Amino acid sequence: MLKTISYLSFLIYFFIISCTDFELSPNQSFDKNSPVNLNHKNFEKLSKIPNDDTVRFIVIGDPQKSANELDLFIVKANTLRNIDFVFLAGDISEFGLLQETEWVANRLADLKF
Repeated sequence: MLKTISYLSFLIYFFIISCTDFELSPNQSFDKNSPVNLNHKNFEKLSKIPNDDTVRFIVIGDPQKSANELDLFIVKANTLRNIDFVFLAGDISEFGLLQETEWVANRLADLKF
């Protein structure tokens, strides 16, 4: 009986301490440099745009598929005027790896708006 209680206690303890490390995907990973509060930060940026009656945005999807195509998108997008934001509708990474997400984020940081 004591062995069963000890085993059960260990399982409960292990479950409790691992809750802070729960990941939605087996490929999902974070490090100390992983971005946080992105929605809040970007809404703050949007709120600083001068008010007018027009919102201009670009839609892009699945930038993880091709580095060359993402570079072409960035070059073209940077030639456009008065763009308020980019709406990314698609997968940021192919396999959910941190390196893929960082690559796309670093490339998209080259946008001028």
